[in-house]
Amino acid sequence: MKQEETQKYALFFDIDGTLVSFKTHEIPASTIFALTQAKANGSRVYIATGRPPVILTNLGAIEHLIDGYITTNGALCYVGDHLVCCQPIPMQDVMTCVEDAQE
Repeated sequence: MKQEETQKYALFFDIDGTLVSFKTHEIPASTIFALTQAKANGSRVYIATGRPPVILTNLGAIEHLIDGYITTNGALCYVGDHLVCCQPIPMQDVMTCVEDAQE
């Protein structure tokens, strides 16, 4: 008889209103429990956010459960501490924005 394999999943979560409550600005205990169970079942947990890494300041309660991040709307992506994708805004586009702002 063939041993049944457990399926593994990659789970992607936004922060505000998904992991962190708009009311309390904290991660509910039920969310921490669910993520802990997902990890125990072999799933990987990723954060997908528009925020840049420097302002990811409210995930302390679940940091130990996070396998990676998709940040800055996909411009910076990490697995663990390893940067796997870096897509900065092209300098020409930055300069266009600066010029428009100066006008």
